[in-house]
Amino acid sequence: MQMDVLLLNNTEEVLNVIPWHRAVRLMYTGKASAPYGHEEYYRIATGEGYFELPTAIVLLQYVNIPYKNASLSRKNILRRDEYVCQ
Repeated sequence: MQMDVLLLNNTEEVLNVIPWHRAVRLMYTGKASAPYGHEEYYRIATGEGYFELPTAIVLLQYVNIPYKNASLSRKNILRRDEYVCQ
């Protein structure tokens, strides 16, 4: 079973979906925490019991993501849709 975690920016904007082991690393280094009022968790077995990993985490510092202005062209649309006919 693949456990993916939703990564949110400091302003709770969606940044990405990351693997659970990266989410654990971000939480243990103090760079992320569970969003306020979030109640959904994965239960990960450890040598000392279980670790409750939230299904979404929020970064404690804001990460600036520059806006990419991609032109609307046939080539870019095909690339976006992975060359699959809609």
